[in-house]
Amino acid sequence: MQLFSGVGKGAELAFLHSVCLVLAASIAFLLGVYVSVPGRLRNNTDIRRVRRLRDAVSLKSMLAYRSAAESHTSRLGIAVNKRTGNAVRRNRIRRRLRAAFAVGIDAGFVPMDIFAVGRSAAVELPFIDLIYECRRVLETPLRQEPSN
Repeated sequence: MQLFSGVGKGAELAFLHSVCLVLAASIAFLLGVYVSVPGRLRNNTDIRRVRRLRDAVSLKSMLAYRSAAESHTSRLGIAVNKRTGNAVRRNRIRRRLRAAFAVGIDAGFVPMDIFAVGRSAAVELPFIDLIYECRRVLETPLRQEPSN
């Protein structure tokens, strides 16, 4: 039996992915399992330290700079340039990136400091693809820091 008539296979899969995500989030909420929000990179010196290492991953939705975490928790900083759009669009990019990284960071990857520069494609991408991009940032091995 076909679920959707006249709709391509890709649309069916995207719909089923979104249904699975909603069901997983609902079950987690009912069981009392909450997605932890990663710590935030707020200090300008920390952001400069992460960018200075030049360990960057360039993706469709973001440019992510990474470094090894100084503590046992991951921290995330997000910046969005003004040319990506008005304040509503920039805030939507920030919210989507923060939520996607929260899902990925809970998966048990190595703690790291991440500074992500959001791109306008982060709004149009399906959320499941955004999660995959964030996992790619987390899975790529870190470069070693230069010894001075």
